[in-house]
Amino acid sequence: KANQIFLQHESKLKGLIVAGPGITKNEFLERGMLDYRLKEKILGSIDTSYTDESGIREVMQKSDELLKGAEVTKERAIVNKFLEEISKDGLIAYGEKEVLEAIELGKAKTVMVSESLGWEVVKIECEACGNVEEFIIKDTLTFKPSDLKCSKCSSSKVEELEEIDYIDFIIEKARSTGAEVRVISTETPEGEQFLKSFGGLGAFLRYK
Repeated sequence: KANQIFLQHESKLKGLIVAGPGITKNEFLERGMLDYRLKEKILGSIDTSYTDESGIREVMQKSDELLKGAEVTKERAIVNKFLEEISKDGLIAYGEKEVLEAIELGKAKTVMVSESLGWEVVKIECEACGNVEEFIIKDTLTFKPSDLKCSKCSSSKVEELEEIDYIDFIIEKARSTGAEVRVISTETPEGEQFLKSFGGLGAFLRYK
């Protein structure tokens, strides 16, 4: 029955946690009752003291570490794959300008962005010529809107229309072209390396 229920959602399934009291859950796994496609998605098992709704609440409370561990494993894997592709001069782009260009041209398949990028994007409209453009602000502590000038006519008479977080900006841009986005933490050595060595921005490309 588990196969019947879960396989119809297999493409959207991120992971499975098997829970229950005693050895029942272990027997369930060892007997090979689960379809191999579901078995590959098992994150782990959790012991519970109850079989009713209290047991469900217990699973929810205990599953945090398993879910966090699974996410860290995926994160390390994608960064290592990124490094491997770079060493082979594969379908990879990194750096602010290169990644943004890849997104805008529809070349980016999966975009990686470090959660530690504290940048912002400011959208302005020039009061002199009507030009609308976006500026990436990396030093948000010292930034003042009065520092901005229109790149078209050089006028400093500009109106700030919008200010958004850079990560949200990248996510919106990427998804508009059908690209997947992975936000990379700095809680792992791989995540730290991605930020320090590649500026916290990278992309797997569909083509060169």
